[in-house]
Amino acid sequence: MNEEDNKRLGRLIFALARGNISVLDEIYQMLAKLLYAVGNIYYSQRADIEDAIQDLLILLYQNARKFKENKNACAWVIQIYQNMIRNRLRRQRTEDALFVLIENFEFANLS
Repeated sequence: MNEEDNKRLGRLIFALARGNISVLDEIYQMLAKLLYAVGNIYYSQRADIEDAIQDLLILLYQNARKFKENKNACAWVIQIYQNMIRNRLRRQRTEDALFVLIENFEFANLS
């Protein structure tokens, strides 16, 4: 993303912080290719990537006020996105491990 687009993204994030929800579509249009590329690193299914992007847009709305003027807007968004995906995957691994543990425990008690 060039510097001009990055500044424009920063202005859109500030507009989002002021409550202008309509800029979410424009933010998505600016970052869609990049978000799919980053999401593809972590997920193999397109549906999982699309879910992550939807969750990111919600997080952007919730955290837009934390964006500082002198920050790189694109890097800030991607960092939020990657942290969110890593947290989701970590939570999913924990849930999967617990499910296996419970399943094995129930099977052992049946014998």
